[in-house]
Amino acid sequence: MTHRERFNRVMHFQEVDRVPNEEFGYWTETLERWRSEGMPEEADEELYFGLDVRRERRLLPINNSGAIPESGCRVVSLGDLEKIKPHFDPHSPERYPDNWSDLTAQYQERDYPLGLNMTGFFGLPRAWMGLANCCVGYYENPELMHALGDFWADFLIESSRKAFAEIEIDFVQVWEDMAYNHGSLISPKCFREFMTPYYRRVTDFIRSQGADVILCDTDGDVNDMVELFVEAGVNGLYPLEVVAGTDSYAIREKYPDLLLMGGVDKIEISKGPDAIDREVDRIAPLLEKGGFIPFIDHRVPSDITLANYKYYMFRKREVLGGDLLPPQCDLTQSRAEALKPAKPWTYKPQGVGPSLG
Repeated sequence: MTHRERFNRVMHFQEVDRVPNEEFGYWTETLERWRSEGMPEEADEELYFGLDVRRERRLLPINNSGAIPESGCRVVSLGDLEKIKPHFDPHSPERYPDNWSDLTAQYQERDYPLGLNMTGFFGLPRAWMGLANCCVGYYENPELMHALGDFWADFLIESSRKAFAEIEIDFVQVWEDMAYNHGSLISPKCFREFMTPYYRRVTDFIRSQGADVILCDTDGDVNDMVELFVEAGVNGLYPLEVVAGTDSYAIREKYPDLLLMGGVDKIEISKGPDAIDREVDRIAPLLEKGGFIPFIDHRVPSDITLANYKYYMFRKREVLGGDLLPPQCDLTQSRAEALKPAKPWTYKPQGVGPSLG
């Protein structure tokens, strides 16, 4: 089977020769540490560890919620929204690469799954308003919040029509990041009023175009949010962050048809071989039913040594089995290497949190 065939079969709970070997990604600080520990400077992480590659096409040139050109302003009123709208013409030629026709020809011959990235209906106002303004806006400026949802639903649909018409899309990923370690940043009532109607417009459109794998990326504790996303037309969640309390087994039991990705506790992978063994063994039974691709439950943090990550790769490959892509690094001695004392390393925090302003 090709990687595309495997991915699509797993996402439809069908039999497969093996589950795709994917990971969520890596922080820059992590790669910096690993290069100091022996990973070649020029190494491509996915090829180095023998991972399957899952690509997604970003329709916008800067990021998946940026304007053409950048507007450089906050949207905190209906007037602000009207000012920014001209920068978000969904039919602007700049929405697609200049070599789009060449890309479409290449995509027809691909052996990997291809999808679209979209920013969701909390992620968008959070990005444009700042987190505090967004959360308060549901109560103090509901007209603006509905106007944003209405505008963004239209933009997502119209800006992606060309892609759906010219390429067979395997999946859509929606970015939200709307939970923390105690649950959602907004109430179920707010979700259903200000997000669900606009989500349904977009997810119904996606399905009308032949794509039925709609995945949402939201960190934190999502145990009590699953029902909300299912109502909104989302049928898959990731990265299932364990340290925040997300319980993949409880979600699978309650929602047997939900697609799950991630769920491997990054904290345990940092602790060394014995903890890695327990964590890989803990997550392995979720593979049996299908609809699950295991990977570390966010970008790999820099407190995971290269040796520990290699051993995690070794154990994960044992669990996945089948015809896996060969890694460029040697994993056979990874347990012994992981048991050795690590080189001194000053931990560096990863990433920047959302703006509160």
